Amino acid sequence: MFLKICLYLLTFAVIGAGATGVELVSEMHDFIYRILLVHGGPQIRRDEIKIVLIEAANRILPGVDENVVRTIEKKLGQKNIEVITSAPVTKVNKDSLEIGDRQIPTYTKIWTAGIKANPLSASLPFEKDGAGRIKVNQYMQVPNYPNVYAVGDNSSFENPTTGKPLPATGQVAIQEAQAVVKNILYTIKGKEKRPFKFMQLGFAVTYGERTAAARHKYE
Repeated sequence: MFLKICLYLLTFAVIGAGATGVELVSEMHDFIYRILLVHGGPQIRRDEIKIVLIEAANRILPGVDENVVRTIEKKLGQKNIEVITSAPVTKVNKDSLEIGDRQIPTYTKIWTAGIKANPLSASLPFEKDGAGRIKVNQYMQVPNYPNVYAVGDNSSFENPTTGKPLPATGQVAIQEAQAVVKNILYTIKGKEKRPFKFMQLGFAVTYGERTAAARHKYE
């Protein structure tokens, strides 16, 4: 019974392998091995601690550059963090979670698998995507409401290049807001509005203390 409880206590599961999930498991690993093992005494062995990162998609960091993903996967492997992909969680219990037929015993389950729109915007009578975000056209306008714009995490703008909504990140929100301000001014001045075009400014994903994989600005 004692060994069973230890297994549950020393297994940590993070559901969602986007940037938040990847950075979280990396920081958890470094914290646990630095603090718990250094100060926790010899009664806890390194191989008794297990960190699992679970992703429903077929790879970690969906939408992120492949070179960055390969670097992160290598580093997670070096930390002995188990990565499970193509594995949507089907059930969460008090002392475990289930992925299809597999059961992972753990008391600690952390959800980092995406966000939902603010309840206020989700309640408005506009067309939404699956996450409750308001769909917008190429000018960031709400369809059928030309004087209403939506930006940031509450909007769903389809990238014409990929056919998928832009991610809910800070640089997306800032660029959308800037585009909307310009289009409002164009409208006031009687000028033609300009379609919104997102410019990827680069990104970085940390995988531990003072370490990260990054890509510089590109379109």
